[in-house]
Amino acid sequence: MPDDLDETRRPGTIVRIDLQGRRVRGWVVGVEVEPEPGVRLRPLAKVTGRGPAPEVIDLARWAAHRWAGRTVHLLRTASPERAVRTLPPAQVHRRAAGWTPSSSPALLRRPPAADPGPVVASLVGRGPVIVIAPTLRQVRARAADARRRGFGVAVVPDEWAQAAAGADIVVGTRTAVWAPAPGLGGIVVIDEHDEGLQQEQAPTWHARDVAVERARRAGVP
Repeated sequence: MPDDLDETRRPGTIVRIDLQGRRVRGWVVGVEVEPEPGVRLRPLAKVTGRGPAPEVIDLARWAAHRWAGRTVHLLRTASPERAVRTLPPAQVHRRAAGWTPSSSPALLRRPPAADPGPVVASLVGRGPVIVIAPTLRQVRARAADARRRGFGVAVVPDEWAQAAAGADIVVGTRTAVWAPAPGLGGIVVIDEHDEGLQQEQAPTWHARDVAVERARRAGVP
């Protein structure tokens, strides 16, 4: 890390490095690490911007082992589509909204036409809630419902920076399970049986299983 790139000392930072005549992307996954004997270090060429948080990096390592894939594929999924150098102001309104925490079962069965909005809202008092839905139509409906209830919303991947800065509810399709959510308070997976929640390319991770593991690590419902 050159001295003028001190911002790379944050795990998750996306960087560029010159390798074999071309500039490729990489992620900082550790700092103050001693190279193995015989390894020649190369200087970083550029800092692209922010990337996944350390806990998401660890989750990516777990998922790569679980589904026999490469960690880099999951880090790419967990990263913003466009470079993010700075974050916007947080959009956290849960205290003003007046919702209080409630207990939540691991599995909640509801009629097909039932509104999941109250279930999501009941968790927001704990902290940011990630909501994962199998279709874009459902994502738009969940985002609109949350805004009507007065919550700050970040729809990923387009609003990745807002999710990283802070939002009451982070909502998206299956890739939302990798989204930033500082101080995570809960995860809701809608229609967990839907095949749209399974990644088709290897590693073929399932958003439900990743959500269960992420929630377990964070100690949240």
